Amino acid sequence: MALEEAGVESLIPEETGLEVICRQQGEKKLYFVMNFKDEEQKLPAVFAGRKDLLKGTDLTEDTVLKKYDVCLIEK
Repeated sequence: MALEEAGVESLIPEETGLEVICRQQGEKKLYFVMNFKDEEQKLPAVFAGRKDLLKGTDLTEDTVLKKYDVCLIEK
């Protein structure tokens, strides 16, 4: 209820155990997706088809982040 009253909205439309942070400058949005959990976490589907700018790899719906993995995604 507190989040609703404050007008806080989720950055992505699905629940995840990953930490997702967005930085925006003009129209450009950069998403930092980090796994601080002890177990692997599946990348949210909203990022499938994008590129991880840190590793240069294409992201899919099957992409998994291991403990302490980080992805940087432009959207």
